[in-house]
Amino acid sequence: MTKEGFIPEEHDLDGLLTHVVEECAEVTKVAMKIRRFGWRSYHPDDPSRTENRVALYMELADVVFVADRLRKALREQAVREQDLQDEPRETPI
Repeated sequence: MTKEGFIPEEHDLDGLLTHVVEECAEVTKVAMKIRRFGWRSYHPDDPSRTENRVALYMELADVVFVADRLRKALREQAVREQDLQDEPRETPI
């Protein structure tokens, strides 16, 4: 899940990539719990009894959110780089 205090800046590609990787790891963790214990199972120490299927849904939402931020940052970087390439250049004499 997304932790407060670890939300990389929009232009921090490395931080955003790390965040995507961490969120994907959380999805993997919950998916493996589902494979081992079932969709409706929950951690015995969880007072809210959040089922694995709900945990997976929440983790997938986190991945989508962070992946969208990374995709936006990559697109903005590509636009900036293209703008630099499209600037008029002096013609050699």
